[in-house]
Amino acid sequence: MTYRPRPSDWMRVAVVALVLVGWGVAAHSYPITVVSASAPAPPAPDRGGAPWPMASHDVGHSGRSPYPGPTTGRLRWIRRLEGNVTPGPVVAADGTIYLASNAGILHALDPATGADIWTVKAEGESGTDLSASPAILDSGVIAWPTSGHAVQGVSPQGKVLWTVDLPAIATSPMPLGDRLYVMSMDGSLTAVELADDDRSARIAWTISLGSITYASPAISSTGLIVTNVDNDAVGLRDRGAEPEVVWRTRLGVLSEISPAIGPGGTVVTGGNDRWIQQLSASGRLLARFNRDLESYSSPVVTDGVVVQGNHHAAVVALDLREGEYRLRVQHRVDRPGRGVGIWTAPVLDRDANIYVGTQSGQINAWSWSGRRLFTVDAGSAFVDSYPALTADGALIVGDTNGVVRAIADDGSLPASTPPPAR
Repeated sequence: MTYRPRPSDWMRVAVVALVLVGWGVAAHSYPITVVSASAPAPPAPDRGGAPWPMASHDVGHSGRSPYPGPTTGRLRWIRRLEGNVTPGPVVAADGTIYLASNAGILHALDPATGADIWTVKAEGESGTDLSASPAILDSGVIAWPTSGHAVQGVSPQGKVLWTVDLPAIATSPMPLGDRLYVMSMDGSLTAVELADDDRSARIAWTISLGSITYASPAISSTGLIVTNVDNDAVGLRDRGAEPEVVWRTRLGVLSEISPAIGPGGTVVTGGNDRWIQQLSASGRLLARFNRDLESYSSPVVTDGVVVQGNHHAAVVALDLREGEYRLRVQHRVDRPGRGVGIWTAPVLDRDANIYVGTQSGQINAWSWSGRRLFTVDAGSAFVDSYPALTADGALIVGDTNGVVRAIADDGSLPASTPPPAR
């Protein structure tokens, strides 16, 4: 069904309509806030595990940290790597930050200084704009989607333990139990079986689902694996020796985002158009929501609220249970002629402050009330690396000039600090 706002919704967005004369018209010119409800409830406190163990935080893609994030835009540290930092970072239980560059090098970074603890070089380099994050397994082993056609298991000490070859470049792996689920860009999904200590691995099965994907799978609490391939969303179950495709739903156009899991195991996804689609756990279309414009920003879902960016650098939050807008914030574009869209998946901290990067070269933070907290300028770079939050309040994000920033309120460097030379 198609969502139609209630009369009360139109009153809430009337101010937007007066300015824009309709959603999406010249939206990139105006900073706008629409608030209709309280912030989503905070997640449960962390129990000592990794504070940001995988892309979008967890297998359901909540994008939500149980810790407060930065509010001032000051920098704890800034450093430059040897290649574009489009892959996303993850954060281990001891605070170590793992992230890779497109030069095919995985870095273990000291959270206090950003200095290398160790590095691992894989074969090949990547020229893609795919923000593929590693995954930290329960043992502390890092499952790293390399710039080649492989996933490598790397110990917390920087030793390569195993390598699993894949049909094509991997997206972000998602661990569940003794298996790791990895999409390859050729449209195939591989289940990697892990040994009890995660120190060895083998392929359990691989299935071709289509011809191209940019998605990492999302996994529900019932074990349903959902991914986007070509123009479709696909739901599968792991039957041990082989997978079972239980449904396939046409999205209408090519999808370049990852799905997320909504209330009751529903699926939140979409194609390269203006619609956020909510599917039932059986793949049936439940609702469509207008996010104003097409998007490469993967949605995150927290406490029944979906948050997503779009190509006009707006962030839209919608309550999936009530079908109401909760928030819409607009990045003001100061660089005509440059791309302006949000390609990163949003990140939310404990207090529902929202963090995204833009193609116009900024890292933005807003409170749930729509107040801009800060903007950090990345200069000529695009910021399309998925960010991560540490347990001590730092936002870690890279850019296409190879610069990595740790944005934290205890930082001693101003937001305008220039990056170091190569």
